[in-house]
Amino acid sequence: MCNKAKWTPHAKERCKERNITKSKIDINLVRLFPIYTTENGCTKYLDLKNNILYFVRHNTIVTVVATNPIQMLRYYAHGKGIKFNTLCRDNAFHNCSRGSNCKYIHV
Repeated sequence: MCNKAKWTPHAKERCKERNITKSKIDINLVRLFPIYTTENGCTKYLDLKNNILYFVRHNTIVTVVATNPIQMLRYYAHGKGIKFNTLCRDNAFHNCSRGSNCKYIHV
């Protein structure tokens, strides 16, 4: 666990349940991730690379949720105010064969 990241007992338990490695996570790194939403005092950050949703209150990681690539794409679209149907689902799985010719947005 990094010096600046505080973890609640609940978050530690969820990491164990969901096989999420938390040893290298720094709160400053989490704050660089896109924001999904803020509610009940928690800001929800999206780790798009690892498909993890972090719930952060102040400098404390309250809990974490592991998602699948499509759900993460939905969260991202909602957080950015983008229509989900404009995003490339194949790219979420890193297998879009259309590349720069793809008519959908790659995230």
